[in-house]
Amino acid sequence: TRQIMTPESVQMIRDIQNTLENNPYYPNLCLAKSPTDSSCEGALTFTSFLSPQPSQQEINAVLSKASVEPLFVQAKVFFENSWGPEYLNPRWARSIYRFGMPIDDGKKRYDSSTDDFDGQEEYYLDFLDDVQPDLVDMGGDLMDVYFFSYEWWGLVFRRTMLSDMLWILAGILFGLVYMMIHTRSVVFPLLGLLQVVASVPIAFFLYRVVMQVIMFNMLNLLAIFVVLGVAADDFFIFMDVWKHSGTIPSLKDDLESRVAYSHRIATRAMLLSTTVAFFAFISTTISELAPITAFGLFSANLVLVNFLLTITFLPACAVIHARFMQKRASKSQKEVTKVPQDVEKNAPINTEEVGLAVEDKPAPKSPQNTNKNVFKKIADIQPRKVLENDYSDLLSRFKIPIVIVFTLWFIAAATMGSFIGPLEEIELWVPKDSNVGIAFHKVLYDYHRSEEDGFIKIDIVYGIKGLDRDDTRAFDVNDRGDVEWDDDFDLTPKANQVRMVELCSFLKNSSLVQDGIVRCF
Repeated sequence: TRQIMTPESVQMIRDIQNTLENNPYYPNLCLAKSPTDSSCEGALTFTSFLSPQPSQQEINAVLSKASVEPLFVQAKVFFENSWGPEYLNPRWARSIYRFGMPIDDGKKRYDSSTDDFDGQEEYYLDFLDDVQPDLVDMGGDLMDVYFFSYEWWGLVFRRTMLSDMLWILAGILFGLVYMMIHTRSVVFPLLGLLQVVASVPIAFFLYRVVMQVIMFNMLNLLAIFVVLGVAADDFFIFMDVWKHSGTIPSLKDDLESRVAYSHRIATRAMLLSTTVAFFAFISTTISELAPITAFGLFSANLVLVNFLLTITFLPACAVIHARFMQKRASKSQKEVTKVPQDVEKNAPINTEEVGLAVEDKPAPKSPQNTNKNVFKKIADIQPRKVLENDYSDLLSRFKIPIVIVFTLWFIAAATMGSFIGPLEEIELWVPKDSNVGIAFHKVLYDYHRSEEDGFIKIDIVYGIKGLDRDDTRAFDVNDRGDVEWDDDFDLTPKANQVRMVELCSFLKNSSLVQDGIVRCF
């Protein structure tokens, strides 16, 4: 609803541009006018059509004139795509700044765009991080200012990912606490977490070194959260069987038999879930999309490695822990039954004196026993107590309505799922209500395209017969194969040249080409 084309707004836009251009980083980053002239190329902005202090009448006149060819072609990229002869009051306008590499940051002059690319990019990101807050705040109540570049979008995305990691840590902490309550132990849950962490580098070794898969993208990182769930299932299965084996009289004092029993029972159950998960991920390798296939291979390796660690590492830790506890219990028993040296073996005990001593000075409760009682009370508060009583009674009384509700729920969900289709908009990967998220959406959908925008560029090359991909590696995105040239291709005939001209005209008028931006030789 705000009018962007007023004298006050034009002056504010120029102030914002001056703030950006006066930033100390800017002269080292701006696009040079020519190889021999290192001064900054000016911004692409609609204010260049106006005088230094334009009146409203001048602004309206320029807009009216610019909306007509040929000025319309030059000016339309600055305004929203609905702007034109029939709509002369745009609500949105933009200025485009161009930056170039190599840069000279005052400390080092880089030789080319590839010379320490990360260092040049870091310098550019420092500039964006320094200037962006000032530009956004300058709009005040007069206008909303949004700031966008693909590098800034990437920086905001990485920061968003780091902040989301806190929720992941919170989820892991919750899982650890629950596992401690369930197992009544602090050691085993930590060992289970260590097992998951250790499975990642081992799986990556198999993935990269053994399978020779080079591709590793962000999708592969999601496999870590998948294996967390699988690992938790395997952990609970083994620990429940291990704890149960300690209650069997014929096994509790024989560690070897106890391990054999636990290993045999737990492995059967874990093998079933592991096999299902493993082959589910392996099935993705039939996809023609390399990132999906790479994700499936890495996830399958993670599941397999975690299973092997669960049936080897975790039982070994359980045996070490059991032997340590046995020695500790045996040592405590010896201390309790030990007879003082100053008391003779067969000396009579004065029961009256002992009785008086107990009445006068009652023995204090052992802190160790108190701690155990407190821990036992905490451990007794378990979800299974509720499941075994109230919830099981609820299921028994309302079994038929529960089945009906969940059946209807499944039918509704399946019906809605059948309408799922491909994405109609590009995924933002940043919060939609953030400054860069709003700017990205507007640049992508609300403006006419220009050659300065980051759209998909397609080069049509004549004379290519095909690609020889026999010796290519499927997961190496840089290995595209060898070009096979067409020896019969000839550009000299007039008919071939006419055909190229016709193709160029066709592409300029095609609805698939944004704003008809086509360059032909």
